[in-house]
Amino acid sequence: MCRQVGVDAESGEMGRIAREEGTFAKFEAIHTHRQVSATNNLSIADIKFTEVGITGKYGVRYGASLRKQLKRLEVTQHARYTCTFCGRNTVRRHSVGIWNCSGCKKTMTGGAYTLSTPAASAARSTLRRLREINE
Repeated sequence: MCRQVGVDAESGEMGRIAREEGTFAKFEAIHTHRQVSATNNLSIADIKFTEVGITGKYGVRYGASLRKQLKRLEVTQHARYTCTFCGRNTVRRHSVGIWNCSGCKKTMTGGAYTLSTPAASAARSTLRRLREINE
């Protein structure tokens, strides 16, 4: 619920819209550049900056939506996956579609950004179902 906040008696500033008390403190800190009270455990740095993660290298270029998509792809691309042969969480991407397990030294193929793609999973289940029908 939004609520209108009246004139601040101390500073004389006109009203602000806030959703909750915590949001009002954040809003006030952002727009007046004052330190938020210790009860909220927030500082100006916590409020003004958001976590961009691996896409911080792109700065403000390319737009927020493209950077979010790219972040999702790059996080999955650089993640470690579980090896289907040895069961360890040691599979890393070598190049596009090539994945290596450092535990058992196996090399396997997969998707460009993830080890297993939805299309590959569908094909595997279809082949398994057809094999069961033929038996």
